[in-house]
Amino acid sequence: MKKRDFVRTLYDLIIFSAIIMILYNFTQPHSQDGFDNKQYTQISAVFRSDADGKFEKLSLPHYVRLKKGEQITISAQIPEGIDADDFMMIYSNQLRLKVYLDEKSSSTYTEVNNFDPDSKIPAMWYTFPIKTGSDGKRFRIVYLAEHAAYAGWIDQIYVGDRTAILYHLVRANAFSLVTAFIIVVMGIFIQCYDLCMLRKTAIKQYRFMGSFAVLAGLQLILHTPVRQLYMQNI
Repeated sequence: MKKRDFVRTLYDLIIFSAIIMILYNFTQPHSQDGFDNKQYTQISAVFRSDADGKFEKLSLPHYVRLKKGEQITISAQIPEGIDADDFMMIYSNQLRLKVYLDEKSSSTYTEVNNFDPDSKIPAMWYTFPIKTGSDGKRFRIVYLAEHAAYAGWIDQIYVGDRTAILYHLVRANAFSLVTAFIIVVMGIFIQCYDLCMLRKTAIKQYRFMGSFAVLAGLQLILHTPVRQLYMQNI
């Protein structure tokens, strides 16, 4: 097999593997049982309220467009049977969050991302413990586009055992992470192959292909919702 044909075959194999794993990731159902058989609840059905007090039923994830300074308010019910050490986890992309217990309450249940008002809010998971006696009550979340206009998704909300939720997120994104890791490894392999063959042949395409594969794989790894887990800030 010629060197060019070998690299082309390797590249086609990477693309094919990535497509298969991504399709499997989106079609494979995930149970509500988490790590160590502990439970969590995924809240997908919420109500959106406007300034006039009208409610609209939404399903999460939900796509929104907000101008700078605009906000969106959603509400839902905390599941029954919450344990004392259970958590709520909310994913937000550059939006400031405030959570209120009871829909008409003006006192903040928790300000999840209490960053400096002048700093840019990162895309990340925000976790906080469910207070004792909150199960069964309704809560309200305000998403505020404080610094710039926002166009993106409001993702699902998880309530339950923190370890079970994290395990579910890792399992749901496992194939994407594996695909990204394979792409990085293949990119490094192509780069090493190019360096070894540098004296015999100079084909710049190998260098560019290897660099692209490494950068693309790292981008996929850093873009996954579980980035915080392996960066140890969740």
